[in-house]
This record gives sequence, C-alpha cells and structure tokens, in this order.
Amino acid sequence: TAEVYLKGSIKLRKIPKIFKKAMEKEETNIRVGVTYVEESLNEIKFNAPDKYDQRVISFNTSFPENANVNPMGYIKSSLYQPTIDMAISPLAPN
Repeated sequence: TAEVYLKGSIKLRKIPKIFKKAMEKEETNIRVGVTYVEESLNEIKFNAPDKYDQRVISFNTSFPENANVNPMGYIKSSLYQPTIDMAISPLAPN
C-alpha cells in the first residue's frame, strides 16, 4: 500500500486540428492560453502481476467538468511501455 500525490499543470499554446475535431465532438471546454492544474492524493494497493486498487482521498482540478481526466492512467504507466497516455515513451523501441 502506498500514498501517491500527483500534481500537474498544462497550458496549451496551440491545438492540432486532429485534436480540435475530437474535442469538438466531446464538447470539451478546454481553451488555448489557459493554464489547467490538477492534483490528487490517492491510496494505491498493488497485487502482482497487474492488479491495482485505488482509493481517492482528495482531488482538485481546474479542468472543465467534461474534460475526463483520470490520474490512475499515470500511476499505472511504465516507461517501458511504448506509449504513456498518448505520449511516446523515451524508451520506446522506435
């Protein structure tokens, strides 16, 4: 069992066309030039080989309600996977 505190921020300077269309379909209110912050405190239990149990203790975000952000994706990710939540891992084979 571990307590995990995550805090991250993002400021979009430009949204690529492919993401703009997807965001319009989902009616996301994320805007260029706005800084968004998210933080969470979680209790994580891990059972080998790949079972995670998460309990959110505290969560705060400035993302719009319909932005669908989930910190568990970062907790379960590994640099050894080719991609990490749509980003290419620095250790990816390509």
